[in-house]
Amino acid sequence: AKDIKVDYIVEWQYSSMTQVYAALASGKISIWNTGPGSLSPSIIATILSNPNMKMFTIPWWGGDALYFNFLNPWLAMPQVRQAIYYAVNWTQLAQAAYGPQFILPSPMPQVGIMNDKYPSLVQQVISYWASQGSPLINYTYNPDEAAKLLESVGFTKKNGVWYTPNGSEFTLTIYIGSGSAPPQITLANEIASALTSFGIPTTVTVYPSSEFSTIVQKGQYDIIFISGLSI
Repeated sequence: AKDIKVDYIVEWQYSSMTQVYAALASGKISIWNTGPGSLSPSIIATILSNPNMKMFTIPWWGGDALYFNFLNPWLAMPQVRQAIYYAVNWTQLAQAAYGPQFILPSPMPQVGIMNDKYPSLVQQVISYWASQGSPLINYTYNPDEAAKLLESVGFTKKNGVWYTPNGSEFTLTIYIGSGSAPPQITLANEIASALTSFGIPTTVTVYPSSEFSTIVQKGQYDIIFISGLSI
């Protein structure tokens, strides 16, 4: 490869991702580096339909995460937060939003660190929390366990909907920034749909990304969806 001479390089600039996707599909772009949030499964299929293109996927720091607002008295209960994680099939939703090409093996339990790059650090994090009496949990899809956890702290289910110990309907709102990539918006809505199906009516609010600090500081959310790539 070192003997192959390149006559010139063209650096394209586009005003919209729609133009980028079209250029990728046609083969106009030879090399493109992006985060997984920039691609949807349908776009990936279009790109890979070009026999002259190959896609390489590498792990990334962080990733998508849900942050709970502890000012909400119900979310301050660890059993409720655990129930929310057990109630959702995260692998299925992630594959639907991003496509299987971007679902890479990760350490279980997840610690938010690239296991193939820093395996010793991953183990240190896991060992630390275990030594503190709070071992990290692998939250596999288990709606029965989710129901048991909610019932253990006084929640009840009536006509398919969960109610808090004080008798009010348990509802949630997931906030996600307008700067998030389409697959992330899709994933947030799919999470809301899964929780609603489980019996926790959940909606999604897309807020202007410029208002992130204000929303967090004022606690104007139940759950906020934040990605390692954008807010």
